[in-house]
Amino acid sequence: MPAAIRAFATHQPITPVTETVRGLLMGTPIGSNGWIAVTWLVGLLVAAYVAATVLFRRRTAH
Repeated sequence: MPAAIRAFATHQPITPVTETVRGLLMGTPIGSNGWIAVTWLVGLLVAAYVAATVLFRRRTAH
């Protein structure tokens, strides 16, 4: 597996999010998964906002 794909597979966002939701629903400790999940979600939100802003400005520029 290429290094970039291996790094993403090791640190992908799905597992911490599901572990956090599972822990919160079942009342079990979530450990550091909560912070990891929030960090991933905020990072993805920022990336989507930047991409949307850039695309919007490109399409509306005269």
